[in-house]
Amino acid sequence: MPLKKNSNKKNVAKAAELFAKALNASNGKQYSEAIKHYSACLVLLKDNPVVYFNRGVAYQLSMQYKQAFADYTKAIEIAPDTADAYYNRGIVNHLIGNSMAAIKDYDNAIRLNKNDADAYWNRGFVYADMGIVQTAATNYCKAIDVENNKIVKKRR
Repeated sequence: MPLKKNSNKKNVAKAAELFAKALNASNGKQYSEAIKHYSACLVLLKDNPVVYFNRGVAYQLSMQYKQAFADYTKAIEIAPDTADAYYNRGIVNHLIGNSMAAIKDYDNAIRLNKNDADAYWNRGFVYADMGIVQTAATNYCKAIDVENNKIVKKRR
C-alpha cells in the first residue's frame, strides 16, 4: 500500500492494521465491516488510491453502486494510470445502465493495459447489450486473442 511521505509512523502502522482488517473482512464477505475499516484507514491516509479502490470493491460487492462509483472515481483522480479502477468503474457504470460511460472506462482500462482480456470482453458485453453486435463480436475476438497469447507465452 503506497503511503504518503508526510504520514507519521504511528498513523501508518494503525492504517496498515486497519487495511489488513478490511482485507480480511472483505475476504470473509463481511463488506460492511470492510467498508468501516477502509473508511477509518482513509482518515489516517488521506488520498490513498489503493484504499479508495479497495473500499470501492467492497461497496460494489455489497451492491452499493453509487458509493463504489465515487470511490473508483476518487482512485482515478489520485492515480489516473490505475487500469483496474477504470475497469471496475466500467462494471459499475454498466450495472447502473450508463453504457457509454462503461465503454469509455473500458477504453481507458485497455489503453493502460492492452493485455486485459476481461476489459475487452466486458466492453463487448456492453456493445452487445446496446445491440451493436459486430463491435461486440470484435471485442470478444480480441479478448480471446489476448488470452490465447498469454497461454502461448506461458508455454514458451
